[in-house]
Amino acid sequence: MLKDIVKSHLDGTVLHSGGVVLDSLTRPSLLITDSYNSQVIHPARKDRYAAMFDTMTDSLKNGGSCLLPTDSSARVLELSYLLDQHWTQNQLNYPLIMLANTSYHTAHFAKIMLEWMGDELTKNFSQTRENPYEFKYLRLCHKMEDLENYPGPKVVIASNYSLETGFARELFLQWMDKQNPNYHQHNTLILTDRSQPGTLAREIYDDWDEETGEAEAQKVASSSGNRTRTPVKPAIQYEKTLDLTIYKRVPLEGVELQEYEAAQKAKAERDAAQAALIARSKTIMEDDESDSSDIDDGDENMEDLLTKQFDLYVRDTGKSGGFFKQAQSYRMFPYLEKRKKIDDYGEAIQIEHYMKASDLERMEQEKKNLGEGANFGKEDEMQVDMEEPFLPGRDETPTKYTSGDETLTICCLLRYVDLEGLSDGRSMKTILPQIAPRKLIIIHGNEQSTQDLSNACHTMSHFTKEIFTPSIGEVLNVSAATNIYRVKLTDSMVSSLRFSKLDDYELARVVGRIHFPDDSTTPSLDVATTSTSESQYEPTVFVGDVKLSEFRKILQAEGYQAEFKGEGVLVCNDHVAVRKTGTGQLLVEGLLSVDYYKIRSLLYSQHAIL
Repeated sequence: MLKDIVKSHLDGTVLHSGGVVLDSLTRPSLLITDSYNSQVIHPARKDRYAAMFDTMTDSLKNGGSCLLPTDSSARVLELSYLLDQHWTQNQLNYPLIMLANTSYHTAHFAKIMLEWMGDELTKNFSQTRENPYEFKYLRLCHKMEDLENYPGPKVVIASNYSLETGFARELFLQWMDKQNPNYHQHNTLILTDRSQPGTLAREIYDDWDEETGEAEAQKVASSSGNRTRTPVKPAIQYEKTLDLTIYKRVPLEGVELQEYEAAQKAKAERDAAQAALIARSKTIMEDDESDSSDIDDGDENMEDLLTKQFDLYVRDTGKSGGFFKQAQSYRMFPYLEKRKKIDDYGEAIQIEHYMKASDLERMEQEKKNLGEGANFGKEDEMQVDMEEPFLPGRDETPTKYTSGDETLTICCLLRYVDLEGLSDGRSMKTILPQIAPRKLIIIHGNEQSTQDLSNACHTMSHFTKEIFTPSIGEVLNVSAATNIYRVKLTDSMVSSLRFSKLDDYELARVVGRIHFPDDSTTPSLDVATTSTSESQYEPTVFVGDVKLSEFRKILQAEGYQAEFKGEGVLVCNDHVAVRKTGTGQLLVEGLLSVDYYKIRSLLYSQHAIL
């Protein structure tokens, strides 16, 4: 899918950067693209933004709130940055809110990943040293109750753009339903994505597109003159009765609450038993390790030993130790054997034994002053990195979801502003010839848009004719089959070859005859007879892939003035032009002169001529 070329925070498609297709991505064997926007022409970005800002301002001034459904991780960054900049420039006092479950983390990771942002944004950060995602006006919320802190008209960017789930659907039902107490006649819904077919957002978009399309057609019919710019479609007063399935989260009560608490209690007991088993196993393992690698310790206090009673000899006459003998158990005197701690390098060294007494006393004093362990005293018990986002606590009340079908009367101001970040038809038909794939597969579009893009590609000069438009479920085989055979070259064949060097390879043209010796299963290739070689004419073959950008550097090193003009045409000394066709063929055009032949010779030298 071809992404939009110009954005505020992300670069465009890597296939097309700075208006030029990257050399490493030209002439791919296969390109799969879609025709979703093949018949769509976007208005200018500045016009789209201006229309969105005007609609918001009118709604806010009239006491209404604006809802902008979007995703929760990608396009929401574009929209948040755009609106925060607009609020900063115009010093607006209305609350601007991002409402998503991951709003805190989305903004946090955007701050620390600026190197992945667009050139314009990173350049601005390098000059001002202000992080663009340190929002000045945008407030982050992650639950519906947070909106109560911002009464009055507001703008909310909420997830999800399909209006099927998420906070966007909840706000849509609260603000746009006439029967809801939060309804206001000037509330506005601004769609930023057409969403998938079958969703609520797509149904509302289709209604808006149908109404604005008819109005635009009447406007075009009544106007005179040619228009060079695509206009932005207007907002409409949307009112419709919708049958929707409403999902509500309600707290558990009665028997359900008791069953839930019993299940939680049983789960806690299982977890506790499992934790105790793990702790016991860990203790046994630690005891085994300490028996074999204890640090030198002093003897136990002799007074404690003398005050206790110990049986030094116990005979268990009834205990059998085997078939041939009786076992006797002996109780050892309580003595702690001093053992050395051994690591991979031998006996472990205790640094305290080799330190000066003054240094050891100083360290002990610092320990007393700072406290034990990593917390460094009670006042600084927890060192918190303030850069990390900490979410407010969630309500842990056990709840369940209920659903029911309701008929709602939706009334609001409706507008669609394209912020999907996809290339329109005009951009796609400009980028594809520059990529010049050997095979093209067109998917993800209706029959009209797919056919439109296919016809446009067929009419392009020097563009591949292997264009596939598979239907759903159709299987295509676009692999290039190659066969590899093993032959043995005779001595006369090897001596007759004329090799040409290309990078790290040496290439040669081989013309000969295959022989099948009786004493070997590997066929041999020998020099062809004179009559056979004279009867066949083999044209010269140029092997190599010359990039015009690299060839330009070679020409400039030789003292030629070489600049790109037009669509990928390399003009040398204003007399000779070198260009590459859609099939990869290089053409040298110009007046027959010394420059022409020298430039052609330089171009030949970049190939292996066979």
